[in-house]
Amino acid sequence: MMAKNEFLPFATADGANVLSAEDYQTLRSRSNGFSAGVARSQELNTVWRQASVIAHVVAQFIADTNNSDVADDGDLDKLQAGLIQALSKNVNNTVPAASLKTAGITQLSSATNSDSETLAAMPKAVKAIVDNLSGGRLLNIQSFTESGIYTPTPGTRKIRVKCWGAGGSGARMSKQSRGSVSGAGGAYAEVLLDATSFSSVSVEVGTGGAASADGVSLDGGDGGGSYFGKHVICGGGKGGLIGKGLAKGGEPAGGNVMMVGGQAGQGGSYTSGILSNGVGGASFGGYNALPHVSLKGDDGSFPGGGGAMGSYVNDDTQYAAGKGGDGFIILEEYS
Repeated sequence: MMAKNEFLPFATADGANVLSAEDYQTLRSRSNGFSAGVARSQELNTVWRQASVIAHVVAQFIADTNNSDVADDGDLDKLQAGLIQALSKNVNNTVPAASLKTAGITQLSSATNSDSETLAAMPKAVKAIVDNLSGGRLLNIQSFTESGIYTPTPGTRKIRVKCWGAGGSGARMSKQSRGSVSGAGGAYAEVLLDATSFSSVSVEVGTGGAASADGVSLDGGDGGGSYFGKHVICGGGKGGLIGKGLAKGGEPAGGNVMMVGGQAGQGGSYTSGILSNGVGGASFGGYNALPHVSLKGDDGSFPGGGGAMGSYVNDDTQYAAGKGGDGFIILEEYS
């Protein structure tokens, strides 16, 4: 059954007593309204017809779309609700869903992990993506040459830790102990960590092994290990030994980017009556401490290099070994 529309058009019959469109357009009363006195029926009928026709058309749209009666009962709220319902139905029935090829209705979404080609991103989703893309910006660099406490810079989300253990010192040679060895290099490790999981971390930086003095034939001192809490450990290189084989390089643990063990210290040789020393073991990024026959062995390179052992000239002249390079920790902080 067809829905009833009680809003009916007025003066729509052929030959109705109304003004022509041209006459109504130029009618002075159309702009200023009718003044007191006698109004021509033809003019009034034109006004009533225009108002009633558009009212009828809107009411008929409501009735047809909602399949419900539209009563002339003065219920404005009901009439407005019916119009909104009809417009919504009409849009849903006639406007397609939007796609890459078709314009239409698009559903909004705040998801940041969707691969949909029919949803539109909300500002919240766009902001989340922008925030994520801007992450990784370098905020600050902190470095430790001695032990302490690391506290992240505000805004830090990830940190890259670069850690070197300290190098061992070289042994000093004598004519009677010609199998001496230079100190070994400390270990290196690099790790990427989530900085939001802690508020501070204990940092320990190893000290290079102490070298023997002139004229004293001693084993070299071990280099100290460097630690970034329990996250990464870099062992120190062993000190050079007298007649006991090569000094062992430091060993790393905990790195998830890279790990490099320290290079072993090298042994010396006895040539043409002069006992010369071997090179100190290098740490990652460093170089070998060089031997000398007329002065003390080079100190280990910083960070973490092993010191070169001391040389023998004669019974009255023996030079000191080089000390080990100290450890080092670098922290790169990223947003």
